Amino acid sequence: MGMNIRQKINQRIVDKFAGGADSRDIRQQLDSLVPEDRLYALKHLPNHMVNAGRWEQLQRWLTDYDFIQAKVAEVGVQESIEDYDRVENLESEKALRPIQRTLGLSAHILREDTTQLAEQLWGRLLSLTSIPQIKQLLEQAKQRQNRPWLRPIASNLTPPTSPLIRTLTGHTSIISAVALTPDGTKVVSGSMDKNPKSLGFIHRS
Repeated sequence: MGMNIRQKINQRIVDKFAGGADSRDIRQQLDSLVPEDRLYALKHLPNHMVNAGRWEQLQRWLTDYDFIQAKVAEVGVQESIEDYDRVENLESEKALRPIQRTLGLSAHILREDTTQLAEQLWGRLLSLTSIPQIKQLLEQAKQRQNRPWLRPIASNLTPPTSPLIRTLTGHTSIISAVALTPDGTKVVSGSMDKNPKSLGFIHRS
């Protein structure tokens, strides 16, 4: 069956912003875009890749340190986490699922300091270097560091295989109550600090 018009349009968009299906140097491609196009690519390219049927290209971008780092820094860690939900059969993906879970476990750190991405990836994924894409991701993260940084020699942070999904922050005292909204999309918490918090997302695992 041939491509439909929607798929063709998305393929043209992907080719424009990602440099074609065979483009490998993602950092160079992102750096070649003007700021408006770069931001559009970071925000929307994964969705266009899905609609274009470019699954291998999507996987390549979602395991690339330069793309992950740029998206976390310029768009946000939650938006980066949600990119992985676009992948078919995510649970069976040996590389993509652990990377997504690592971003979730690191979200409270990265929201405060996006330069900690390499340390977070190394600290949580080092035990999974038998997976080629993860080994390559960590090596790429190491190569990109141009400042002093603490590189673990063993996995020293909660790994993506643990039951923990996310650390929620914001209260300054003991949390006394936690509830889900009826639609299951928000967490509302109460604390002795008398400041109720509402988190406007639930990432379903």
